[in-house]
Amino acid sequence: MNECEKILEKEKEDEEYANNTAQANDERLHTGAKRVAEERLQANRAKRRWEHGRDARAMGWRMFETNIRTKRFHDMSSHNIEREREHRAERDGRAEGVPRGIDVSYKKNWR
Repeated sequence: MNECEKILEKEKEDEEYANNTAQANDERLHTGAKRVAEERLQANRAKRRWEHGRDARAMGWRMFETNIRTKRFHDMSSHNIEREREHRAERDGRAEGVPRGIDVSYKKNWR
């Protein structure tokens, strides 16, 4: 009788292990499928956002090309290079041609 109980206990443990393993596998497959579906949903959302903004991007590009063609744009890259003065404070060290942070007042007071 003792031997039968051992065999039954062993079979019961094996059955529990098989059930737990099957349940864990099902849960893993379910979470994996859920994760893949979520990634696909995020990709579709990003694609929809990109397509939704396509008209605005195309219109911006068309306006840019039209402005260049009709020369209705202001290119400030080389605008007034010679005419613009540098605006520096008098107390700024670079206005005197001296690096910042160097005190040259001793040159004025050395006599």
